[in-house]
Amino acid sequence: MANPVILPDTVWLVVKYIYLAVLLLFTFFSIIVVRQIHLMTATLNGSIDAPLKIVGYLYLMLVIIVFFLALILL
Repeated sequence: MANPVILPDTVWLVVKYIYLAVLLLFTFFSIIVVRQIHLMTATLNGSIDAPLKIVGYLYLMLVIIVFFLALILL
């Protein structure tokens, strides 16, 4: 009787591409978030503009690093 836990390599390849596609969509989402932060700070004036932009760009960099790590490791 075959071991049901071990899946064929093609299944894992499909799972890998699904993960990469979701991470790519998440990267596009984070780019949109940074764009929205930029538009919001251009419209509204306040003391939180600079820290908000910094957090937004750090978030974008983290997402890009995670995407490239997944691209390399998966």
